[in-house]
Amino acid sequence: MGDRDGIAVVQTSLGILAQLLGDYAAAQERYREARSLHRANHDRAAMAEAEGNLGEVARVRGDPETAEAHYLRALREFETLGDTAGAAAAQVNLALVAETRGDYAAAEDRMRRALASYERSGERRGVATVHHGLGNLAQERGDYAVAAEEYRRALSIRHELADRVGAAHTSVNMSVLATRRGRPEEGVPLAVSALNTLLAAGSPEVGAAVGALREQRARLGDDVFTDIARQCVGEADARVLAALLVDVPMTGIRDELRDHVQPDGDEAAG
Repeated sequence: MGDRDGIAVVQTSLGILAQLLGDYAAAQERYREARSLHRANHDRAAMAEAEGNLGEVARVRGDPETAEAHYLRALREFETLGDTAGAAAAQVNLALVAETRGDYAAAEDRMRRALASYERSGERRGVATVHHGLGNLAQERGDYAVAAEEYRRALSIRHELADRVGAAHTSVNMSVLATRRGRPEEGVPLAVSALNTLLAAGSPEVGAAVGALREQRARLGDDVFTDIARQCVGEADARVLAALLVDVPMTGIRDELRDHVQPDGDEAAG
């Protein structure tokens, strides 16, 4: 059994790596191998985790039906095992599937079930994740006041937990929300700050911050955008940033920006 456990861990790690590299077919195969090994070991908790991994691969590949089936199996296992955190995470994943289908009522119901579980267990990181998700749902529905409040709750908890990358993700969403509300000038500082943090962390979410800034620049015009950016990063970097947002393809923007937009002292120290 010990050998199977070790091999299953390796298969899962290789699946995660393949998923990060965008090789979803390889990731799926690795996760299936891990699930088979966990099943042979009668490790139901690990099997549930494998189902969640398979669900994630299916979701990002645009197959919500298969993703939902995996997530439901994971949810049932976690509930049977009394794993509150695992069940809450599965509810969040099921909410994302419902959101993909445009079923916002079902998505919100799943999110609120997860929120109740996280709050009962005192899992603050999970609470922040759900508030962020509820904000996104409200934003997609066009309920911007509710979205803003949910994002503020998520951001507050993530700052409390010193979760800089999580806070940056929420800040990007708040930046996009400001633009949708017709206030792109309020979104620029949020996106620039988030970009700094995401660059420092090497996060793949850099593209979301860049996308927000590109839209804000288009709406505000070069001069106004650069004036606002100057207040965030200084004269030279503001102009470089404005130029790069137009000229550099999204695939290369991370390396180009890293030389020009630097994190503040706290981010660099962290």
